[in-house]
Amino acid sequence: MSPEAIEAYLDRVRLVARTDRTITTTQKLGKLLKGVREDGHALLDQELEVGLRSIAVPVRDARGAVVAAMNVSTHASAFAGRDARRSCPCSSRRAQPRHGAAELGI
Repeated sequence: MSPEAIEAYLDRVRLVARTDRTITTTQKLGKLLKGVREDGHALLDQELEVGLRSIAVPVRDARGAVVAAMNVSTHASAFAGRDARRSCPCSSRRAQPRHGAAELGI
């Protein structure tokens, strides 16, 4: 999404707390989304459900356009937040996929 589209979304969204860790202000969500864009991945740490931790990364085509996303979830006790980032080789922007989107059937 373009920065303008994100801003428009943040102007109209109503955020609802699912747990005590849920981000409920558009200012915090905007900052988080900026970090996700810079980091190349998103880490969810019990914000949707207590005990659930997940990491999501984009799947890009040969031109670098995002065509899908992959998400892996686990119980929060399995990894500390920083461990989840280190343990996922695809969480680094420098990580090079072995297969492109075409090989994945996307």
